[in-house]
Amino acid sequence: MKNSKKLALLIFLIAIFATNLKAQNMKFYKEKWNSVDTAQSKGLPKTALKTVNEIYEQAKKDKNTEQQIKSFIYTLKFKNMMEENAFERLTHELDSVVKTTSFPENAIMNSMLADMYLWYYQNNRWKFHNRTNTVDFENNDMQTWTLDKLVEKIIFHYNESVKEAEKLQGISIKKYPELITKGSKSKKLRPTLYDFLAHKAIDFFMSSELAVSKPAESYELKEEFYFADVSEYVKKNINTKDSLSIHFHASRLLQELLKFRLTKPEEKKALIDADLKRIQFSYNQSVLENKNELYLNALQKLENKYIDIPFSAEITYKIAKYFSNQAASYNPEDKETEKYKNYRKKAHELCVNTIKKYPKQNASEFCKQLKIQIETRTIKVTTEKTVIPGSTFSSKLEYHNFNKAYIRVSKINKSKYAKIANKNYGKKFYDKILTSSDKIYQFTHDLPNDNNFNKHSVEFLIDSLPFGFYIIFVADNENFSYNKAMTSYTPVNVSNIAYAKQTLENGDIQFWVVNRKNGEPLTGVLCEPWYEKYSYSKSKYVKRNGKSARTKSDGIFIIEANKESESWNINFTLGSDFLTTESSTYTYSREKEYPNSVTTRFYTDRAIYRPGQTIYYKGIMLQSRRDSVKILSDYSTDVQFYDVNSQKISEQKVKTNEYGTFSGTFDIPQGLMNGTFQIITTTGSINIQVEEYKRPKFE
Repeated sequence: MKNSKKLALLIFLIAIFATNLKAQNMKFYKEKWNSVDTAQSKGLPKTALKTVNEIYEQAKKDKNTEQQIKSFIYTLKFKNMMEENAFERLTHELDSVVKTTSFPENAIMNSMLADMYLWYYQNNRWKFHNRTNTVDFENNDMQTWTLDKLVEKIIFHYNESVKEAEKLQGISIKKYPELITKGSKSKKLRPTLYDFLAHKAIDFFMSSELAVSKPAESYELKEEFYFADVSEYVKKNINTKDSLSIHFHASRLLQELLKFRLTKPEEKKALIDADLKRIQFSYNQSVLENKNELYLNALQKLENKYIDIPFSAEITYKIAKYFSNQAASYNPEDKETEKYKNYRKKAHELCVNTIKKYPKQNASEFCKQLKIQIETRTIKVTTEKTVIPGSTFSSKLEYHNFNKAYIRVSKINKSKYAKIANKNYGKKFYDKILTSSDKIYQFTHDLPNDNNFNKHSVEFLIDSLPFGFYIIFVADNENFSYNKAMTSYTPVNVSNIAYAKQTLENGDIQFWVVNRKNGEPLTGVLCEPWYEKYSYSKSKYVKRNGKSARTKSDGIFIIEANKESESWNINFTLGSDFLTTESSTYTYSREKEYPNSVTTRFYTDRAIYRPGQTIYYKGIMLQSRRDSVKILSDYSTDVQFYDVNSQKISEQKVKTNEYGTFSGTFDIPQGLMNGTFQIITTTGSINIQVEEYKRPKFE
């Protein structure tokens, strides 16, 4: 009896000692990880890595696999920051370690390894293009793998992570709090380690990111059973010869996960969550023409099955989202889209009911966002850029969820408008043009609205206006404020002037200036060409004027092209009538002696230069005549040197020798913006890079 009491006391003391030891070790880990976080926040990866190594060594002594895995993750993180090719080396190391690690840690490590291979592809995808597959060749260097090889590894390790499914299904996810970051969703959605790892694998398999080579019989979701009730879906035989199809592996693993979930009817949230993922995946990847109907029908059946469970709000949100997305297909001018007319309204009703019925569910938060999106008010006004004076004209108003619009017509000087636009943008620009323009008149317009949350459009008439530049403002309030309100505006010219333009063979630009109403040529129109050029002294673009002239009886005005190419705008003035070209016109001179037959090929002594260095260039000129090409000797041309802002730095006259070549030098000025400079003639050009760089040093 005494011996049994002593034995019980000994067991009790051992238990207390073990508990204290565990508590001490947990305190050790907590303090050390706090030190790691502190070093990381201070930007000290070496210090952090040293502490991580201490944790790893202690975890090995304690046989604490969870802490070992966490240490490995942080080691990878910090070494990847400090060492070249550390990621590849540590990935290979983990690939070796996982083969000797026991269950269940090997399942977690396989999932980690798949994640690492996937991350490597995502950050190095440019390396994998156009690589060919090798046969009967053992290659352990992941830097030389092909895409197919990498995808094979990712698929293999994700599948390995859930290979021992039955054992994983018996392990609670609560055993690994250090490795799993908790989200906002219910804890009951991933109750076991199998759920956690399976969902991670499925999330990858569901993606469409990897484009690997496909066999003739590639895997496709082309049967309706993918949308069937879960009890029917899990019984289907899914096979393919397309072993690299990630979508096949998604379907297969979804089946296995749902089979397991059906054996746990008490954990309905996890079942619904997995089944929703299956239905959504089937909808995204199905090639069936009627997949919309199948998808909606599957969701509605699932909702009816679990309508009394608060978590069913997740299903309702999916249905609401479907209706909202499909509503974009509605076109009031197309009778075939009539069925989508009330889809936004249906989505809105589902969101309102879900928010009211299950306010504490995560889905209710998504419903609130969707509800706001559906209720969002938009307004946009458009009109012709130029209208005829003395005539009424229409403007188009597109709107969402409006009943009444306030419309104002204001006048502003065109040059004043341009100055405001150069110095302001966004709300500040709107405020400036609203307060700087003179109101001509204002009125309201009632808008038809059938409360179906669809986009509508109407046209309204603007009274005739005299010559000038105007702005039409539209808002949902009489103050035309955008604070907690909606506004829109559009500028409009009122002018009788219209024009057409043509580039002539020699590079000149010819304008025909005509009456906008009847198309007859306008005589005596003052045409003032101008362009903007960057001024280094003023650090801004300044306006430069060209040679102005008046149109004659034919209404023609010509801008003569010169050797210095420019983008021209034209101001047309006839009495009080004024119009500016809507876009600039690029001019450049064309050599008449050898039209479209001469080409110049440039060569430089290097491809990249430093500021202040000298560029040594050589050119050869070739002349094409029908089917023959010959060198162009004894021919003079101008060679120009331009900076990154297309501003000319210098110019040289050159003449080809008997071999059709010429050569010269340009000095790169100090203090200019680095980037792509150009050496050009009228018949050819070459780009060179000017950068601040250092030559690499070797020991």
